[in-house]
Amino acid sequence: MVHFHQAVRQLINQVQHSSDKTLRCTLTLSAPPSFGLPDWLECQTLFPKFYWQDREGQEEVVALGQCYRFDDPAPAYSVISAGQRIWGGRSFDGGTDKSPGCPESFFFMPLVELIRDGDVWILAVNLSGNPLSSDQFSDNQFPGNQCSGNQSPGEQCSENQFCENQVPENQCCKNNSAESQFALNQSRAIDALEQLVMNVPELKPVKTGIQSVVHQPDEQQWCDLMDKALSKIQQGAFDKVVLARQSSYGLKTPVRAAQLLKASCRQNHHSFHFLLAVDGQRSFTGSTPERLYLRVGQSLETEALAGTTGRGQTPVQDQELADWLIHDDKNIQENQYVVDDIVDHLTPLSLEIDTVEQPRLIKLSRVQHLKRRIHARLKAGVNGVHLLSSLQPTAAVAGYPRPAAQAFIAQEEPFSRGWYAGAIGYISHEKAEFCVAIRSALIVGEQIRLYAGAGIVPGSVAKEEWQELNRKMSTLLSLMADDEQ
Repeated sequence: MVHFHQAVRQLINQVQHSSDKTLRCTLTLSAPPSFGLPDWLECQTLFPKFYWQDREGQEEVVALGQCYRFDDPAPAYSVISAGQRIWGGRSFDGGTDKSPGCPESFFFMPLVELIRDGDVWILAVNLSGNPLSSDQFSDNQFPGNQCSGNQSPGEQCSENQFCENQVPENQCCKNNSAESQFALNQSRAIDALEQLVMNVPELKPVKTGIQSVVHQPDEQQWCDLMDKALSKIQQGAFDKVVLARQSSYGLKTPVRAAQLLKASCRQNHHSFHFLLAVDGQRSFTGSTPERLYLRVGQSLETEALAGTTGRGQTPVQDQELADWLIHDDKNIQENQYVVDDIVDHLTPLSLEIDTVEQPRLIKLSRVQHLKRRIHARLKAGVNGVHLLSSLQPTAAVAGYPRPAAQAFIAQEEPFSRGWYAGAIGYISHEKAEFCVAIRSALIVGEQIRLYAGAGIVPGSVAKEEWQELNRKMSTLLSLMADDEQ
């Protein structure tokens, strides 16, 4: 506690003595903080709040507050400088989302970041973005009223419920002088650091029970929906479609998103863990095994994660299920559709693409998957936003061919997916990484909604796919109750 408190004071002092060319101040901690990052995240009052842990557990980040806000992340590249990142994500379709509480797209440069990179801990604060961008964006867009980046110079941003009360009115400065803008940036950074909560109690374990559950679709509706999908497949409309279920749970006692996150980090290994809270009323969190992509320079790693079975109750049964999955024609074909979709969309962006020929097994706490890795060498100028727009949503969460499958989902699914099966992660000049937001939950007030999906191909059986949804949903549901419904 003392070490972290001293680090915050040192970083404030660094900001106070920074020059008008300073965009970001960082401080390496002399010792790890005495708290866990989910616990620290829960205590903080700055919004938005963002948590990220990569699949290898190498990097863990909490990002708080916002310097800049983008609905479209493309303009961010002209704002960020070396070492700065834009965090956030997109909903499933990235465009026509109707889900209350979930913006279609939400990206931001945070004010404060607390980063664990291996054993190294860094506290950072962003004062501003790249000053070279000042001739491209008006002061109405950056940083005062948190516009998206979609507006033309001088155009006021529209009202957005997720930005209300997040920036004090006195920050909406109309004085274009560099000196006054730098003083504003300094003051905002110091205010953010001084707002950090130092007394961090440990989050209580999740202790609740399920009182009620409403599935959309319910089991009969699911069977009817699958009949429609299989009929469309037979007619040649598409080869595969991924259908999803939203399950709304009434709990005996409310659960905080950070509680669920912390419990999931402990139980669900080999997964990306994330949490995005745009305000104090709604949070989206999850633990997903699926990477959308990782870009380092012009090198790209992505994967086809499709084909699923459960885990066995004994080692022998578990191996029998694994052997069945890796030789099952239906699941192998389902995985191949995802490979074809990714390669189709990467080809215009790449100089070279290499795909692992045979899928391998990924064993998680509740399910097993087929996975094939895909590597690409990107063309010059291809950045993280190009990849996000091209790859999301893949056939693993939409279907193949993608446009026809998405049209069927939009017309037939009885709920809007919102951020479920969307993309969560970050972009920077040096690197970008996004996960696919499956095995996820939306918490709005005291209500929690869990999501899961299943790939439908010829030979799919409605009751078997319904049970697959239950297995996938148990990744988070098992953290809240022993008696799954």
